[in-house]
Amino acid sequence: MSTIVDLPLSCLSPGPNIRKTFTGIELLAATIRMIGLLQNLIVAPDLEKPGHYLIRGGERRYRAMKLLVSRKDIPADFPVPCRIITTDGDIEALAENEGHEGVPPWETGAGYCRLIERGMTQAQISEAVGRSQTHVSLCIRIHRGLAPKVIHTLERLGSAVPNVLELGRLAMVIDQDTLKPDEEKQLLWLQHHLCQPKKARGEHGKSAQILSRVRKLQDMSIPLEYVPVVEAIIRYITCVDDHLTLPRGHLQEIFGGTQQLSLEGKLSP
Repeated sequence: MSTIVDLPLSCLSPGPNIRKTFTGIELLAATIRMIGLLQNLIVAPDLEKPGHYLIRGGERRYRAMKLLVSRKDIPADFPVPCRIITTDGDIEALAENEGHEGVPPWETGAGYCRLIERGMTQAQISEAVGRSQTHVSLCIRIHRGLAPKVIHTLERLGSAVPNVLELGRLAMVIDQDTLKPDEEKQLLWLQHHLCQPKKARGEHGKSAQILSRVRKLQDMSIPLEYVPVVEAIIRYITCVDDHLTLPRGHLQEIFGGTQQLSLEGKLSP
């Protein structure tokens, strides 16, 4: 079992990462500034730069700390708790990302596919990253089954992205002749989904746990500039909203103004 050591932030650099999109950096930076870094990073030695390390897990935290450095809130050599590994780090990076929200399932699926190419089975991947085999299979289906233009569109949707089960159904919309993703029908399916009333998130399960922790911040003496952030999180968790997550005009901008926001034909798999 490797130990945790403090390394200067200036000695760390982003390494290969299945995650391509990083969101919530501003909020994470504010959290680190308020209460410090609560979780270590996973790093591997940089073979091209002795004394430096490549990040294999925790790049969002790294980016947040770099933002704080740019604002002179922390020094460039800020001590960062790190677990040093000597493997390629692919499994560790996947396991790290599985513990956080915001990693698109098509990116996770791409990481799973790389492990399969190296000879691992879905069952072995499931055990290594601590997720069910059904989840592993679903992410692989999403990675392989979504058309490139659909993935590009999803990346622009932010919080409006359908959940993993809905994306799994979308990935099954294929051209029956070629058995390849049907890009046009997938885009229509996605538009149709976004035009449906949004269900209430509700105050249960993980949402309730997060809500309880965030509400505790309201009882604390926090800087005034962070109050709107806390209130926004609470509104997001507790809202009951039947309107679109994105304005109609924004949908037309993403999908193209010439396309109608309608669904023609039977697209369900």
